[in-house]
Amino acid sequence: MFTKKQSPQYRQVSISEEDDNIYRDESDDDEEDFIQKQIRLQRKQLKKQDEGLEMLSKQASRLGELSLVIAEEVAFQTRFVHTQTVVDMTLKKSMIHTLFFVICYYIIYFS
Repeated sequence: MFTKKQSPQYRQVSISEEDDNIYRDESDDDEEDFIQKQIRLQRKQLKKQDEGLEMLSKQASRLGELSLVIAEEVAFQTRFVHTQTVVDMTLKKSMIHTLFFVICYYIIYFS
């Protein structure tokens, strides 16, 4: 009445795809079942995700380094502008004093 089906022969799934390829021959490809295919597919997807995360990590690190360089440059520019403003104000005061003395000299000399 009921026939007993043979259960498929499962083997231990290796951690890496390279290990899996060592023990697999052409006849296994024909007999490979859905679960093993899914495990292999998930392994490939995890590998792609790991590569993507590694690339993302490198880019984030580079972006961090770049932002530090930009922050240093902004700080330098701010100090430069502040120094330039102080120098400009000093020059203006100096010019005003010089102009004042020149006017006074001409007033005294030509009076």
